[in-house]
Amino acid sequence: MRQPIECIFQTIQMLVTSLADLTRRYTVWTDLAKDCLWTLASIADDMHQGTQIEVVLNEPGLVDLAFEILDSPIGELHHGALRILGNIITGNDIQTAAIISHPRFYDILVRSLSHKSRCDVRREAAWMCSNIAASRPDHADLLFLDWNVFAMLLEGCTSSEKKLKKASFNYMSKKPPNPS
Repeated sequence: MRQPIECIFQTIQMLVTSLADLTRRYTVWTDLAKDCLWTLASIADDMHQGTQIEVVLNEPGLVDLAFEILDSPIGELHHGALRILGNIITGNDIQTAAIISHPRFYDILVRSLSHKSRCDVRREAAWMCSNIAASRPDHADLLFLDWNVFAMLLEGCTSSEKKLKKASFNYMSKKPPNPS
């Protein structure tokens, strides 16, 4: 007889695989893909042992798919895709490193923080920065590859959009910039 935890774990794995498969058809089924992205993000919002984050992170091609969607012109999917990555970043140092070491991470982060992005995407990106800043120092240093990220977050602190202001301020309060 299987242990209940093992059954739950396998069920979550099957669900993640099915959701990822549906999301891969995002150019055809945009509304369905949006729901799938948010469900995957919810699964990765793992407040316990990081097990659910691990399932999402280890789903073949899912992280690359999130970055592909963020590179797509389908803006209504960007917030959900960014939330998946952001929830993985809240995990342990290895899980955080898996996202921030992705070749597209920094470019996506900078574009998401830009004033040209939708406010919900900017807020999500600022929240990600806040969590990275609270991580290991070498992870936080990534945010200072150039001062554009810092400048955009500073701009977010003066935003009229309350949630963006809060996320940007949270980032600023976690790691002071070190110009050296």
